[in-house]
Amino acid sequence: MNIRFLPSSRLSGHATELLAVPVFETATEAGVPVLPDDLDASVLERVPEGDVRGRVGAKVLAHTGSDGGPRRLLLLGVGKAADLDAEGIRRYAGRAVRAAEELRVTELTLRVPAAVGIGADRAGQAAAEGALLAAWRFSELKSGEGIEGDSPAPLQVTDVTLAARDGDLPEIEMGGSAGAAIARGQNLARTLQARPGNVATPSHLAEEARRVAATLGLAVTVLGPEQLEAEGMRALLAVSRGSEEEPRLIVLEHRGGQEGDPPLVLVGKGLTFDSGGISIKPASGMEDMKYDMSAGAAVLGAMHAIAELSVAANVVGVVPSSENLLSGRAMKPGDIIRTR
Repeated sequence: MNIRFLPSSRLSGHATELLAVPVFETATEAGVPVLPDDLDASVLERVPEGDVRGRVGAKVLAHTGSDGGPRRLLLLGVGKAADLDAEGIRRYAGRAVRAAEELRVTELTLRVPAAVGIGADRAGQAAAEGALLAAWRFSELKSGEGIEGDSPAPLQVTDVTLAARDGDLPEIEMGGSAGAAIARGQNLARTLQARPGNVATPSHLAEEARRVAATLGLAVTVLGPEQLEAEGMRALLAVSRGSEEEPRLIVLEHRGGQEGDPPLVLVGKGLTFDSGGISIKPASGMEDMKYDMSAGAAVLGAMHAIAELSVAANVVGVVPSSENLLSGRAMKPGDIIRTR
């Protein structure tokens, strides 16, 4: 998804398929009006009087008939201004994306609400996070599609413009850019989690790590069985002994701090499928054991966001990845493993 930014003073002339506007339940002592006070009156002229409702979940859609400005106006209730926090803004942005999907439009503009308790940068970050998280879907393995990208993806929102009062726009842009990077990392983790065990194997996670490293300038090291044996990492090898899939130890490095500064190290288990081995798990719900690599996926997603944000620190992500299945070679309860 592309995230763009716009001063609200230009909204009346901004050609967009859908403009989402937050509506508060009541005006507050802090001076926050029910509707954004910098919204041009011409944008609201097609909204029937009395249709504006500010309670959370309220929604009003109006067609403006404009050729040079917003074609549709979506008023979304966000509750009381004094209660609005970052999570409320995320949910508001997510609802706007859902509405755009229902209308079969691929781009929308969000008027970022002014929240009493948080700054404009936090508001921009939350709006970007909410939009990108809501737009994510896992459909790559549905009929007619595939992870190779050889078929068109289903319709989804691809462009979101965050609009805010002119004076707040620099902070909105700073926070929105950070929020987009964080959400992209989260969505990477969600995609890796959702892939089934016959796709998201240890070698697949390693290839994804290499792709992230090449795209964002991270250092990457991947150890296979021979290197793991040389390092004495026989516990990781033992877990994989009953599987045809080879284990991998994946290391990503972000060198954003000073040389010699001790790194922050993130370690996430990447057990791509855990049948339980000899101590096999119950059949009911076994398919969900593909999620045993969720911590590893979270580390890869975090390293993606850290690199995109150019975090000023040295950070290392470590993902020991294996598959635990049952065979005549599988380790047994009570086995003694000599390991590093």
